Amino acid sequence: MTELKEQTTDQKIEQLESWLSSICYNNMSGYVTKKIIPNSNELLVLYSLYTNENKYNITASPEGKNGGHLGCAMSKRTPYVGEAHTRGGDLPAGNFSKETFESIKSAIIGEELKPLYVPKSLV
Repeated sequence: MTELKEQTTDQKIEQLESWLSSICYNNMSGYVTKKIIPNSNELLVLYSLYTNENKYNITASPEGKNGGHLGCAMSKRTPYVGEAHTRGGDLPAGNFSKETFESIKSAIIGEELKPLYVPKSLV
């Protein structure tokens, strides 16, 4: 597992932003919002990514125990017909590592993939 325990907090954030940039045409600022969340115990940084249907919040806590934490939650941007609320769910979470980021990235891709329509006559 590629944990980043030996890096400073700033280095960890820089590394995470490099990983995020790799999926955003190397221009994170054009695709991802960043917000520092005030927290008395440790630094918490929220990155938000948007698609036509969903919003993904990646939460980074690089100073936490065991070398930090990464997590992701997804929420629909619009409610389903007849509902006044949006739906969402948790995506992978774990220690602050490249492996956790890759799990989050794979889950986002999985959420965004749409099944192909194949006419019965072709099956």
